[in-house]
Amino acid sequence: MKRSQLLIVFLGTILLTILYFHPIQAFNQDLGRHILLGNIILSTHHIPDTNLLSYTHPGFPFINHHYLPEILYAILSNLGGYQLLFLSALIPILLSLILLTTSRKAHVLSLLSGLILFLGLMVERTDIRPEVFSYLFLSIFIVILFRNREKPTKLLLILPLIEVIWANTHIYFPLGLAVTGLFFLERILMQRKNLRDPRLVTLTGITALCALAMIVNPQWIKGAFYPFTIMKNYGYTIEENQTPFFILSLGIQKVSFFYLFIFQLIVWIGVLAMQKRARIIDYFLAILFSYLSLTAVRNIPLFAIGLLPSTLFIFDKFFDRPVFTQKLTLILALCLSGCLLFQMTTFIRQNGFGITLQENSKQAVDFMQENKIKGPLFNNFDVGSYLAYRLYPKEKVFIDGRPEAYPTDFIQNTYIQMQQDPALFQKASSHYNFNSVFFTHTDQTPWGRAFVASIMQDKNFIPIYL
Repeated sequence: MKRSQLLIVFLGTILLTILYFHPIQAFNQDLGRHILLGNIILSTHHIPDTNLLSYTHPGFPFINHHYLPEILYAILSNLGGYQLLFLSALIPILLSLILLTTSRKAHVLSLLSGLILFLGLMVERTDIRPEVFSYLFLSIFIVILFRNREKPTKLLLILPLIEVIWANTHIYFPLGLAVTGLFFLERILMQRKNLRDPRLVTLTGITALCALAMIVNPQWIKGAFYPFTIMKNYGYTIEENQTPFFILSLGIQKVSFFYLFIFQLIVWIGVLAMQKRARIIDYFLAILFSYLSLTAVRNIPLFAIGLLPSTLFIFDKFFDRPVFTQKLTLILALCLSGCLLFQMTTFIRQNGFGITLQENSKQAVDFMQENKIKGPLFNNFDVGSYLAYRLYPKEKVFIDGRPEAYPTDFIQNTYIQMQQDPALFQKASSHYNFNSVFFTHTDQTPWGRAFVASIMQDKNFIPIYL
């Protein structure tokens, strides 16, 4: 490893650690539910295949596509608390950065510019989520496939094994097959006059094995196709599933969007400007990850991982040109560094610094338990997973943060409608026998705001904690 690569790895490690070194907010979202389900799996030796946590639809079919991280989170939580949970998020992303920046020789300014763009896209997704393992697995696929492109390597043989683990870790697992397939397609185009080329034959076998590896999960073929069918039963709109353009139309500004558009410009201008010197795979990867990043906010980090090797290749080609071009690149790197510094300071100011737990509803649940307030309770979507984490199995929730674990009709025509119409709420209350209401008054949905206003006027439910 060259000194420049060591320098970038050292700098990247420090900056990533700073970005991840903030209060753990994931308990307010899904982390508590992940730990709960992990403990259930450890104690029952069975992966739940129904909703389980809700009294409204306890038997509704549910495919758990990230049960391995849930088991890991449960073990780490039981062993060392939130400090180990913090490491479970930081270490995979650090390994990803190390793999991507040391897999090939690159100019120090290329590495610096790539690091800045990488961090600029990663800053929005620094909580403890199973998706971080997808970042690591995708990095391994990208690095090994690029290495095999330059020189045949037996490391290809581990890709199907990683795909098996990936298929039981996070819903992004089809990306392993997709990326392998793109390298396979490029090899066909490069060797179309010699389809018996050894590397083409090897890639054919590896691609087929990766496809078969996707089936190795508790739900077999159904589980393999689940990433493509999950949105068919997804009755609730979540911000991370929206496009950057939709988020911007709401007036929500994210600095990562700036880096995304700059990153895309660099990649596309680079591959188009190089013309004959551009690699076919760079076009393929640019198309795939540009599409993914522009269709959902949660996919933005995938662009950084999938295109970082191509970006380093593009920057290196520009450094073959006169000093004038190098100076422009240096100026660009300095400008992006300034933006990154501003982004990091803003991020730290908003999220805090230091590893602590942030449980927004902890005191409210403590109050509920201390005063022996019983269910059935009506709760809103945002707080459902935390309530399940704290109250299960003594109490089950009305709804938690998994839209795919509930019928679309229930979410849209019962859950949402009953918040907008007091008469429908009374009807639901009679049906489910609500004994208490646990609702986060910071809910920003139109129906959530309407419900907070109406429930305060309901004589059957007296406010006892705010």
